[in-house]
Amino acid sequence: MDAHIRAQFANPSPWQPLAEQASLSYDDQVPVVVLADRAAATPIIGFRHISGILQWQPYAQARYISRLVDHDHMTFAAVAEMIGVDRTRVGNLYRDQAIATQAREMGIETGPLEEAFSLLTVAMSTPKLRAHIDAPLGSKTSPGVPPIPAEHARDLKELVTWLYGDGEVEPVIGESRDISKLGNVVASKVGLAALRSGETLESAIQKAKDADANPRARLLARLRTGRNSLSAALDDIGDFIDDEEVSDAVDEVRAAADALLAALAHD
Repeated sequence: MDAHIRAQFANPSPWQPLAEQASLSYDDQVPVVVLADRAAATPIIGFRHISGILQWQPYAQARYISRLVDHDHMTFAAVAEMIGVDRTRVGNLYRDQAIATQAREMGIETGPLEEAFSLLTVAMSTPKLRAHIDAPLGSKTSPGVPPIPAEHARDLKELVTWLYGDGEVEPVIGESRDISKLGNVVASKVGLAALRSGETLESAIQKAKDADANPRARLLARLRTGRNSLSAALDDIGDFIDDEEVSDAVDEVRAAADALLAALAHD
């Protein structure tokens, strides 16, 4: 309706087509609630969009809570009471938004993080991942203070990369249910080393399991895994009898089996 108002937006282009399609005029009456100032609207906005029927996405919720804490100097308890959620959730959202802000200030690409913010919230509810970057509990997060210690900057960067990728490296998780698996791997020195060397999550999981097993149990597990894989390969091999690469792979398997048999042979 008003081109001057549209021009004040950071990106006014989406509004022009809407204005051209609008059937409203200045003579139309729209019901509104008039409040004394912005502060008076805060409880209504927070309740409606965080605990109410028109909930924002998690990142928008976290940013709103951050503004209330950092700029309006409200406590977690006061925010929780005002918007109708428990104090723990307020603290967690504040912490997670502070982690995202800290990552951005470190030069880490946070676009994917902001779009899929819930992955970070799930990760920070996983004690082993929280310990990896030394993140505090939400309730113990100090407003205005970067939540991740400087000595864990590298750990924060790699966690963000594992969750979201970095444009060149793909994330190691496929979905949010993989986050608990990631936590178990990161808590294992062997598993963590495997991830850092570029191995897949599944490979790192297996190495972590192998490291925890006693040598005999580990040997049996590896042999049985190999047996099961070879048995499953029989289902497909008939279609690739003349495939040279398949033939080479079978020769490699036979060589490995021969080496095992030789190791078992007695003089």
